[in-house]
Amino acid sequence: MIKLMIFQDNIIGSIIGSAIATFFSILVWVIIEILKKWNERHTLKKNIRKLYKQLTKEESEPYIAIDVADLIDQISKEKILKLLRFDLQEHEPGYVLINDIFVVKVLYKQGTNIIEIDERKKNMPYQYENPTKNVETKKSFLEYYKEQCDKEKIKIK
Repeated sequence: MIKLMIFQDNIIGSIIGSAIATFFSILVWVIIEILKKWNERHTLKKNIRKLYKQLTKEESEPYIAIDVADLIDQISKEKILKLLRFDLQEHEPGYVLINDIFVVKVLYKQGTNIIEIDERKKNMPYQYENPTKNVETKKSFLEYYKEQCDKEKIKIK
């Protein structure tokens, strides 16, 4: 009789111990998944802000198109297209982003470093190589960029 009670206590203890271990394993897995998603979102926000900062520069830098293309790659083409609501036409080497309002060209190769923003209705392209011409187009695009980020709850500072 005593052996039976001890045996039952061991079985019940094993079941309870296994249930507790399983619960904590699931809890740890859930916490890790939450942290992964938070880290991805944090990295996305950071890179979106970096891209915006690059695009707000007043003067053309020698490798600005390469820097912008690298940031687009870091963010991932799919995410940047979804965020800014653009379609992508890959252009070797670089990108052409198109939507109903803007056409943004980011082209680079040896001897070429072009970022051009064109507002389709106005047909007044802004080029970073000529930063004093058609500045309204750049301002309009940056405003559009901020609006799209606000929709995705990404604050641009």
